[in-house]
Amino acid sequence: MDILLEVVTAFALLLQAFEDPFLFIALISLCALVLGIFNRNYAVSFFVTIGLTFGVTHSIKSLFKIARPEDALVVANGYRFPSMHAALGAALLTSCAWYLCTRIPSLSVRISIILITAISIICIGWTRIFLGVHETIDVVTGIILGTSISLLLHGGMHLFHLDTDR
Repeated sequence: MDILLEVVTAFALLLQAFEDPFLFIALISLCALVLGIFNRNYAVSFFVTIGLTFGVTHSIKSLFKIARPEDALVVANGYRFPSMHAALGAALLTSCAWYLCTRIPSLSVRISIILITAISIICIGWTRIFLGVHETIDVVTGIILGTSISLLLHGGMHLFHLDTDR
């Protein structure tokens, strides 16, 4: 059982590494670059989604100013509500899933993409709770924010046919 706890802790700490802004920006830039090879408009909307999610989440954190739990396993800066990791992770993964699902005709593959995305988002949120830097409400709110912003932006672009290169 101790080995399992060590593996879970190592996984949670690995995700914690994305608190480094340079690492996260590098990941976002890499995703946008790959998406930009196939669709420039989508790459731009991807950056807008992440930027908007960051701005909204940061504004809510600044508005509520709720302190983090004191018994956390790691040191985390800033306020706890809502979870920036959960919001940005949800926005990033939902954006990638939207891109893939709108281009893959197979229903079973699209369902698999959605399930993998949902599980990944839940894992990100769970690690924040496991490390003790967030409460459940912080993570759930972050996931709802990131997913909603991504779906609204990409859905709007798709509705007005702005997600295709012309």
